[in-house]
Amino acid sequence: MTGEEYIAVGKLGKPHSLSGAFRFKLLLQLKSQKKFPKSLFMFENGAYRPWFIAKVDLNEEGGIILFEEINSPEKAKNYTNKELYIKAKDAKTWFTEGGDDLPDLNGYIALHNGDEVIGVIKETVNTGGQLLLLVEDNGKDVMIPFVEDFIVEISKKKREVIFDLPEGLLDL
Repeated sequence: MTGEEYIAVGKLGKPHSLSGAFRFKLLLQLKSQKKFPKSLFMFENGAYRPWFIAKVDLNEEGGIILFEEINSPEKAKNYTNKELYIKAKDAKTWFTEGGDDLPDLNGYIALHNGDEVIGVIKETVNTGGQLLLLVEDNGKDVMIPFVEDFIVEISKKKREVIFDLPEGLLDL
């Protein structure tokens, strides 16, 4: 993958008021309820576009967000249910989940049962419900759920992730 990497951190709900503000839900946990990024990205027309935040009111799950560029309910309707992204390199600054507790796994070797090479991890994908690892296996892309039950060990030194995967998972 070339260029910047982005990860989903939230999702817009319906417009909240006449100002064009939205209810939104966070997919990751903020490090601080008092600090929030000055901008987030939305994927539009094949590219990630920055949206600058005019105001945000946070609660445990998300809150209310107002973007500088969206100032009416008519304009806001076009963005209902849109995913919110942040540059992957900035995630550790703002979020705990997928931040300090998770190393950048791109380029790590994925192994099954400690010795069977699955392939090279190309990307961490946040589906909103869970993290998936996109692994290149002999020219074919395989998605592996990044869940504690499947992980035996993550070795930063060896740049390996060792899995104990259920039978047939790699055949899907």
